[in-house]
Amino acid sequence: MIPARPRAARGLHVARRLRAAGAHLRLGPMPWLLALAATALGVSRLLPAGDGLAALCGRLSLVQLADPAARALVLPAPGLLVGGWVLMVLAMMPPLVSAPLAHLWQTTPRSGRAVAVALYGLAYLGVWILAGLALVPLALLLASGSAALPLLLGAALIWSASPPAQAARNRCHRMRWLPAGRARAARAALGHGLAHGGACLAACWPWMLVPLTVQTGHGVAMVLVAAYLLAERGMQAAPALWRVPPGIVAFNGLLPPGMRRITGLRRFGPGLMSDGFAEIPPQPRTRP
Repeated sequence: MIPARPRAARGLHVARRLRAAGAHLRLGPMPWLLALAATALGVSRLLPAGDGLAALCGRLSLVQLADPAARALVLPAPGLLVGGWVLMVLAMMPPLVSAPLAHLWQTTPRSGRAVAVALYGLAYLGVWILAGLALVPLALLLASGSAALPLLLGAALIWSASPPAQAARNRCHRMRWLPAGRARAARAALGHGLAHGGACLAACWPWMLVPLTVQTGHGVAMVLVAAYLLAERGMQAAPALWRVPPGIVAFNGLLPPGMRRITGLRRFGPGLMSDGFAEIPPQPRTRP
C-alpha cells in the first residue's frame, strides 16, 4: 500500500504546479490575449442593464419566445445581440489561439507577420460570429427552463468526453507552415484561421451555451467556462475515444506539464503525437 503524501508535501506540490502554470501564462502572446479577453469582459459588463445579449441570459420563457409581440418587447435590437455575442467570444476564446499565433509569429518572415496574424484572427473570429447565428437562438430556446443550467453543463461534459470532441481538439493542435510569397501566405493564413476556428467550434460549442443560461453571475460563468476550455486545450492530443473530459483531468492534476502546449512556445521535437499525426519540426530562424 502506497503511503499518503504528507499534507506539507501536497501543498508544496500544488504551489509548484501553480507557479509553473503562471509562468506559462506569461509567455508568448498569452499576456496580450488575456488582456484582450479581460477588456472584452469588462466592456460587456459595462453595458447598460437590459441591453445586449447578457440581459437575456436565463430570463426568457417559451411563451415569450412563441409570441411575436412579446419577442418584440423583450428582445433587443439585432445589432445589440450580435455585439453581445462578439464580446462574449472575445472574452472567452483569445487564450485558446495562443499556440497558433505563436507558431505563425515564429515561422513567418518579419515582413509578413502582421498580415498573417491579422488574417488568421479575422478568419477565426468570423467562424464564431457565423456560429452565433445558430448558437444564440438555440441558447435562448434551451435556457427557458429552470433545469437548463445543469442539463447543458452535463451535455457539455458528455460532449467533451466523446470521440468527435477529441478529434476536434486534435485538429486544434495541428499547425501549418505558410508557403512562400505574400499572396499565397495570406491565403494560407486565412485558410488556417478558418480551419482552426471550425475545429475550435466543434470542440467548444456546447460550452458556449452554458453562460447563456446564467441569469445572475453571467460574467463569472464566462470566466469559469473559459478557464475550463483553456485547461482542456492544454492537454495533449490523443486517440478519438471515449474518455474522462480532459478539462477535468487537467484540473485534477492541477495543470500538468501539458499546459506548456497552450503558449505555443514548447520545443517541437521529431516523432508522432499520440493521435498519429506528425509534430512540426523546429524551423531555423530566417532573416527578412
